[in-house]
Amino acid sequence: MKHITSVTNAMAVDAGEAICFDIVTDDGATTFSVPRADLARLVLFFTGAAQALNDGATDSESDDYVFPIPLTGLDLRQGATPQTNVLALNVSGYWLGFEVDTRLLVSELRSAIKLATTLAMPDNSQIN
Repeated sequence: MKHITSVTNAMAVDAGEAICFDIVTDDGATTFSVPRADLARLVLFFTGAAQALNDGATDSESDDYVFPIPLTGLDLRQGATPQTNVLALNVSGYWLGFEVDTRLLVSELRSAIKLATTLAMPDNSQIN
């Protein structure tokens, strides 16, 4: 089994229709190319792999693995059913969509707005 030591040299190729990058292992580097249309599947794969690591972990243990990724945009879109929405996040110019139950989304957004307001306005002033 090879151990990935880093992922480097990301660049757009094929007129921006693919991303090229090197995966460095103990044996050296190998260059990979992923078409733009497959980026979401790659993210989904690694998300699933991270979930496998967290299976059986307590909430506090899994919280240790939070890695903040800067967002450049946020949008909410209609889901495939009335019970779902798609939370769309723009990461470095690429939109990733996350399907979420509408009731969960509303509940979590209320909590997030309260927390964000508290953190942004410690003097209890209001955001307009």
